[in-house]
Amino acid sequence: MDEMSEQELREQKNGAGPVQERFLEAVASEPEEDADWHHPMGEDAAQSIGVSIEASATVEWNEENQNAALPYPVVGIGASAGGLQAFRELLEGLPEKTGMSYVIISHLAADQRSYLTEILARHTSMHVQTIEEGLQPQPDNLYVLPPGQIAFLEKGFFHVEFRDVAERIHYPVDDFFRSLASDQKSYSIGIILSGADGDGTLGVKAIKGEGGLSLAQSPETAEHSSMPLSSIEMDHVDFVASPREIGVELGRLAHLFAAPQIRSLEGGEPIPSQEQSLQRVLQLLRNGTGLDLRQYKPETIRRRIARRMVVRRVESLNDYARLLQLRPDEVRTLHEDVLINVTRFFRDPEFWLSLSTHVLPTFFQNRSAEKPVRVWCAGCATGEEAYSLAITVLEYLTANGLDTTVQIFGTDVSEYAVESARTAIYPDSLMGEMSAERLRRFFVKVDRGYQVSKRVRDCCIFARQNLANDPPFSHIDLLSCRNVIIYFNQSLQKQVITTFHYSLEQDGYLLLGMSESLRDYGDFFNAFDRKNKIYSKIGGMISSGHRFPQAFRANLLPSSMRMGEFSTLQAEAWSELELQRAADRIVLARYAPPGLIVDDHLRVLQARGQTAPYVELTPGAVSWSLSRVLRDEIAAEVKAAVERAIRENVPIVVSSSITTDDDDNETVNIEVLPITSASARTRCFLVLFSRNREPNRERIIDQIVLPELTGDGKERIIGQLRQDLTSTKFHLQSLVEERDARNQELVSANEEIQSANEELQSTNEELETTKEELQSANEELQTVNEELQQRNAILTQTGNDLTNLLNSVNMPLLMLTEDLKIRQFTPPMEKLLSIRAADIGRSISEIRLQLSVNDIEPILEDVLDTLGTREIEVQDRENKWHLLRVRPYRTAENKIEGLVVLLVDIDQLRSSQQELRDTRDFANSVMQSVPVAVVVLEQDCSIRTVNKAFREMSQMKDSELTGRSMPDLVSLLWGVNDFKKRLEELPRAESGSVLEFEHRSTTAQAKILLIKGQSLPVDGHRVLLLTLEDITLRRRAEQEITQQQEALQTEVEIKSKTLARAQDELRELAAHLFTMQEDERQRVARELHDDVSQRLTMLEMLCAKLEETGGSELPVIRQEVRSLNSDVREISHRLHPAILSDLGLPQAIKALVEDFRQRESMPATYFDTGVSGEIPPAIATALYRITQEALRNVSKHAGGTHVKVELNQVDGTLRLQVRDFGIGFDQDSEFPSRGLGLISMEERARIAGGTFSIASALGDGTKIAVEIPLEAHA
Repeated sequence: MDEMSEQELREQKNGAGPVQERFLEAVASEPEEDADWHHPMGEDAAQSIGVSIEASATVEWNEENQNAALPYPVVGIGASAGGLQAFRELLEGLPEKTGMSYVIISHLAADQRSYLTEILARHTSMHVQTIEEGLQPQPDNLYVLPPGQIAFLEKGFFHVEFRDVAERIHYPVDDFFRSLASDQKSYSIGIILSGADGDGTLGVKAIKGEGGLSLAQSPETAEHSSMPLSSIEMDHVDFVASPREIGVELGRLAHLFAAPQIRSLEGGEPIPSQEQSLQRVLQLLRNGTGLDLRQYKPETIRRRIARRMVVRRVESLNDYARLLQLRPDEVRTLHEDVLINVTRFFRDPEFWLSLSTHVLPTFFQNRSAEKPVRVWCAGCATGEEAYSLAITVLEYLTANGLDTTVQIFGTDVSEYAVESARTAIYPDSLMGEMSAERLRRFFVKVDRGYQVSKRVRDCCIFARQNLANDPPFSHIDLLSCRNVIIYFNQSLQKQVITTFHYSLEQDGYLLLGMSESLRDYGDFFNAFDRKNKIYSKIGGMISSGHRFPQAFRANLLPSSMRMGEFSTLQAEAWSELELQRAADRIVLARYAPPGLIVDDHLRVLQARGQTAPYVELTPGAVSWSLSRVLRDEIAAEVKAAVERAIRENVPIVVSSSITTDDDDNETVNIEVLPITSASARTRCFLVLFSRNREPNRERIIDQIVLPELTGDGKERIIGQLRQDLTSTKFHLQSLVEERDARNQELVSANEEIQSANEELQSTNEELETTKEELQSANEELQTVNEELQQRNAILTQTGNDLTNLLNSVNMPLLMLTEDLKIRQFTPPMEKLLSIRAADIGRSISEIRLQLSVNDIEPILEDVLDTLGTREIEVQDRENKWHLLRVRPYRTAENKIEGLVVLLVDIDQLRSSQQELRDTRDFANSVMQSVPVAVVVLEQDCSIRTVNKAFREMSQMKDSELTGRSMPDLVSLLWGVNDFKKRLEELPRAESGSVLEFEHRSTTAQAKILLIKGQSLPVDGHRVLLLTLEDITLRRRAEQEITQQQEALQTEVEIKSKTLARAQDELRELAAHLFTMQEDERQRVARELHDDVSQRLTMLEMLCAKLEETGGSELPVIRQEVRSLNSDVREISHRLHPAILSDLGLPQAIKALVEDFRQRESMPATYFDTGVSGEIPPAIATALYRITQEALRNVSKHAGGTHVKVELNQVDGTLRLQVRDFGIGFDQDSEFPSRGLGLISMEERARIAGGTFSIASALGDGTKIAVEIPLEAHA
């Protein structure tokens, strides 16, 4: 295989049958080695199909990738601890002029200057600069993140923000890599180097999800392996190597990105010749995994294939198709790569907020707590979406005290994703955006990160499912399929959406991704939250034309089996079958020996297992003869064994030996087994190879047996052996003598070294003594230095605290010394008193303060004497009020070393106090002036204050009322005894609520009092506010109004009945009128047609005779008679068309439409379906007249461009529709004022026993529909 050319391989593949082709693939395939940076196909296999693995010196980007913001790849390189050395090695291995842009993201201290830019500039010829806002990455340039900042890439430009230093954990690599993936898509490359945390894991996951490439430093070469190891363990990395080898590989990747076919797949100009190869790749993927991508959007599939071609270093799509044939593992890898499994917990926070605050409250509003909640998360990827749903629902149930069972079904087409979801373990870096509360409640810390708690996992069931083929779940309440259908074409989208409609319950919800919508499926779903893509199901059955998934066919189900049961049984059956097949494959791969299947003509039919050690193809035309494909060392033994098995038809076992690549000998056991074929025409035999490596080469030598020699040959060989033995003996003797001489020289040198060592040891002891003395002194100095550093740090910290306090506190503060000199002040004090920094050290008496206090020195001196605190209210030059507070300045030793003067702004407080007083005065004035009696009570129901109206009502003075018990007073004045019980209800009422009740006095006055009460907070406690209103007159008036209303209602009912009878009579009269009108029209039409028309015809004939006799005026008379005859026929037709009686309703309407088309020069179409039998004259006349009136309205008002008239008969009912496509009208504003035409059409339909409807909208034309059942006239 090593020496086969591309042409030879192609000829062999094209000329071989299925069995031979599989054999060729088995021969060509070689196990991939673990060593880094070997070609994924194997060096020899790559060369055999013409693939070059050398990187070009320079790369030019002539075409733009329509999927990326920049037309060239951008490489993000992230590292933290130990990253500097890795950066240097990577740059040293990077070729010049790759045409790609490089960005270095490192963890740097925010408060220290970085010299990373200068250091890296010495290791690369590229231009190195720091990232700046608005800068665009350029090819062959290196950009470095500055300290204390985070960078993003948006629309091809850098955006820089300062990092919040208060954040305990930050992930600058993840932040930049995510933006890089979003911006550059498949033209993004992420590299993870040495680091001590998990930063970058989510970033490379995002890059891989967008079709980019990810590389990582091999953990054994990293100073700190946590960062690269985290990405490798999460299976997000395409290449693993040392930094220097990563640099070399970037040069190769640049060459591959620029390959024409790869750029075409990435979104460039399509190449027609590659379409066949693309379909071949898709067919191989379908055959190997069962995934049919024909209904997926082709752009995404093409980018994924291009990504795998870059990873495998294949430039031609045809070569990649051959690679898929040679390596089934690549088919599986491409399958997982096509399935985009990029997600995270609680992606799109606004969506989850809407779900918890709007959807779930509405869903649980009228739902029984005993009914379990069924949730289906379709396309769940690695489980984050499903667990986010579970957490959200559980949080809502807990917050609302609901005890409801939650069942969440997570499905995905990727088996790898489903297994990851079941494990439910996620790295620390994935939890960066998770709140601490959720992390504590719903996750458990494990060795590899965090695992979802058992409570949440018990709610979730995961299974593999293909939405295009597998049956759906049923009775689903919430169905989440976010960012999945966006990758389907329109046909598959329709199938999936209607399948979801079937799966959901009547009040179910469908949750989609932010880039997805259901604009074309308004019949199935309503937009519950259009912004967050949440839809509610519309009830009803799915159209009969809907195509369910192929595996879901109703006629395959037993009538007694529910859909959910069928889905479960099918999943279990397939699970058992797949489990059995997987186990068989593992057993065969691990324990089954390689072999060949041959027929009785010694032709190879099939190869099984790894036959490369025993099979060798010779150059030239391929022969499938057994002796031609076997290695020479075993060919004879195998051929003889097979021939013997053919003769005897029994198993044959023989042994032979082969030489391995490391010149070792292996014993090969060859077993030939007859195979009973299903067809009697062919006998086949299975040749199996098993080998045992010989542990010791000497054993082989011992088993060598010389051939028997005689005569001179034997003596000659013995002599030659004796001569060789003597020569070897002399050579060994010379080597022994030379060894003894060298040993003497070494003894002398050793003695000299021992002497010098003694002298050095003596000197070393003296140095040790000196070192101890210096070390003792150094320790003392170090102790003193540490103390000084600690005190200096404390002093610096205290100074910083004081400086920040003075600069940040928004209060005027002034510090004075004991002799009243200015020591320090805050900026607000500087502005308020007009003092400056130059005034520090001056006496306060030398400065004219802008305050209303005349002399502040006595106040300051009094505080120094009394050591107390003084406060006075003063005004500044703007007449604003301040509280001047003076306190002693005390040291840590409690010594007084000055004063602290503080000004507190109380201007707003004084204004508020004044406003409060004014408000109270105004409220009291209002209360006293209102005509309604108002009483304010204390909590013990004693009167606090009353207004003028209450004093007049009670005819008592303030002095008599204040402090008096309100229940006793009401009982005394109006005989109300249960008033106290009502008052006790007020404190228990909700805050702000007003209680209202009426009381009828039992005294002689017989008053009705309306009392309203409210509990209000006043001055830290609650009071009761009551209003009392005498509504005696109001109640009497209301009683009189009620009596009048009852009388009026009785009269209205009598009038309504009379009007209804009159209306019925009018309708009967109108029906009779229409009948008489139609009869009269028929009579007149018959007379006009039978009498007048015949006479006019006779007159025309007479005129013709007169014209022959030479009458000069007769032509004029004849023309007038013809015109009169035509008019009479038209009148007769309009009064009652003869065609209606002669040919029936369909032909009459058709003639009417044709006449309208010719008369109005407007397109008009007519068609009828199912109209059969005789139609009663009344119905035919009504429908004809309605059509006639409708066409007349179209001509007058519609302004249309086309008219369509349809007549059909369904289940004994005649249906007429007249539709124009004109300007239409607004039914809400115009329809209530109907014209006579519409009224006559509606009345004709009613008289005929049918219904009439009209629908119109501005700009959308008008449609008139009439339905008349035939049985009404039977």
